Amino acid sequence: MKVKLSLSAVILAAGHSSRFGSCKALSQIENASALEHCIKAFRESAAFRENAIQSIIVVTGAWKNEVEASVSEGCCDFVHNSRFDKGMFSSVQTG
Repeated sequence: MKVKLSLSAVILAAGHSSRFGSCKALSQIENASALEHCIKAFRESAAFRENAIQSIIVVTGAWKNEVEASVSEGCCDFVHNSRFDKGMFSSVQTG
C-alpha cells in the first residue's frame, strides 16, 4: 500500500538577529530577501510540485510585522511564536 504524504514546509524567521544587527530573513541576496529565496526553493521543489508539501509556514517572532509585510500575500502562511525569546526550539514547536 502506498502512503500519500502530507507535509508542511516550516521556515523559521522568529529570532532577534541581535548579533547580525537586523532581521536575517529580510537580508537581501541577489535582489531578493533570504526569506523569499527560501519560499521560492520550496515552491520549485519536486515535493511541492507533487503536492507532498501542502503548505509553507513561516514562523515569526521579533520582526513579525516586517517579515509578514515583506512577501506577497498568499505565498505562505504565518504563525507567530510569542515565546521567540525562549530560543529556536520554541519556534520549531510553534511551526
